[in-house]
Amino acid sequence: MLVLTQGVAKNMDSPADTSQAYGKKLPRYLLLPLFTMATFSHAWDYGFGVEAESQVSDNASRDDDNKIDERQDEYGFDFMLAEEAKWYLVDIDYRYRQAVFTEGSQQDRDLIEGDADFRLGQADGLLQLTAGHSRRRTLIDIAAEDTLDNSDERAISNISPVLNIRASSVDMLSVIGNYETIGYRQEFLRDSERIGTTLSWRHRLSNRSNFGLTYEDTDVEFINIEDTVYRYNNAYLSYQTVLRYFSYDINLGYNKTEQKGFEFDGPSYNMSMQYDRDGQVFGAAFINRITDTSAGNNNRDSLSVQDAADNNGNTDTGADASAVVIDQYKIITSELFYRNSSICLGCSFNLTIGRESEKYRVFLDENNIEWYSRFNATYNFNRWSRLELLSRYTDTVFEIEEQDDFSQLDHRLEWSVTSRAGLRIGLSVESRARDARSEDGNSYTENFYGINGQYIFR
Repeated sequence: MLVLTQGVAKNMDSPADTSQAYGKKLPRYLLLPLFTMATFSHAWDYGFGVEAESQVSDNASRDDDNKIDERQDEYGFDFMLAEEAKWYLVDIDYRYRQAVFTEGSQQDRDLIEGDADFRLGQADGLLQLTAGHSRRRTLIDIAAEDTLDNSDERAISNISPVLNIRASSVDMLSVIGNYETIGYRQEFLRDSERIGTTLSWRHRLSNRSNFGLTYEDTDVEFINIEDTVYRYNNAYLSYQTVLRYFSYDINLGYNKTEQKGFEFDGPSYNMSMQYDRDGQVFGAAFINRITDTSAGNNNRDSLSVQDAADNNGNTDTGADASAVVIDQYKIITSELFYRNSSICLGCSFNLTIGRESEKYRVFLDENNIEWYSRFNATYNFNRWSRLELLSRYTDTVFEIEEQDDFSQLDHRLEWSVTSRAGLRIGLSVESRARDARSEDGNSYTENFYGINGQYIFR
C-alpha cells in the first residue's frame, strides 16, 4: 500500500513539538490524548526490544590512501505500543541507539527515530482530534558522505482538530485545523512553525470509488530567523478507486507560495497505482509539490514503504538534505516498484527504481537530480533462520559543474537465526563504494564485517 503526502504543511507520517524535539519525552500535548485513551483500553499490543551490533570497518577514514581499521559499536532499544478502537487510536513506535567509534573516525552520538500517531474521536465522526510526532535522521549536506557526522535529526509534531459534516448519504464536508512545528537537533535555523486550515469535500461515487476537492492554506515561519514568513496554498481534485486486484489514487491541482510579493508556483500532483495478485505487486507513484528546507520530504521514508526496512529494523530514510538553510523548492518524484513473495517457497524480493529532482526558488545552484534503485531479497530456510540481501544505488547530479556530483553503491548480506524465546543473532558483511566525479570529491570503498543481536520482550 503506497503512503503518500501532498502539501508542504500536511505530514501524514505524523509530526513534533520543537521545545521537546530532542529529549526522550514526547511533547506534553501529545500525552493528553494518550492518557485519555488509556482509560478506555482493553487489549493493547506492545513490545520492547534491546539490540546491539559490533562491526569492523576496513576504511573508517573513508580515504583509500590512508585506510584505518576501526571497530564500530551500536546498541539501543525499541519500543512500540498500539491500540485501535472505535473512538480512539494509539500507534507508537520508536528506536533509540548509541553509536561508538573506537578509533575516533566520527563523534560518538545517540540517535532517536520513530513515529507516534493519536486519534481521539470516531474516524469520519462529527468531531475528532488527531496528533502526531515523527523523528528522522537527515543529512546536513547531500553532497557530503552519508555518515553520522553529516547527520542531523528532524522532529515534526502536529495537532489537528477535525470537523466532519455529512451533507448527504454520499457527501462529506471536512474542516481541519493544523498546528505543526519542525525542529532540528543541530541546524536549528531550519526550525519552523506552520499554522493552517484545510477544507475538503468528498463524494462517494460507489462502494469502491470516491471523488473530492481539497484546499489548503498555511502560514509558514522560520522561527529563529527574522522576517521569514511565507504563505502556502494548494488546491487539488482527487479520485480514488479500489478494485479486486487494482487500485489507484489520483490528486491533481496547483500549489504556490507567496513571500514579500514574490510567488513560486506550479502544478501539483500526487498519484499512485498498484496491481496486487497471486503474491506479486506492481506499483508506481508520482509526486510534484512545493516544500522547503525545513520540511524537506516531511520525514517520508520511501514511497513504497515496504522496501524500506532491513532485518534489524534499520530504515532507508531517504535522508534528504540541502546545504541551504532557508529556501523553497519543488520536489518531483517518480517511482516504480515490484514485489514478489511467490517466486519460491520461503523467499521474496522487492525492487524499486526512481528519480527525484529538486528545483530551488532562490539558490539555483542547489538544483539536482537523483536516480536511485533499491533491491531487497530474503530466503527463509525455516521459521527460525533466514538470509537477506540489501542493495542500494544512488546517482546525484547537480546542475552546475562546481558541485560534487557523485554515485554510491551499497550492499549488505546478513544471515540470522531466531530462537523460540525471541533472541535473534545475525552475522553480516557490508560494502560501500562512493564515486565522486569532481576533482575535489572524495571517492572511496569501505567494507564492514559484523555481528548483531536483538531480544524482544512481549
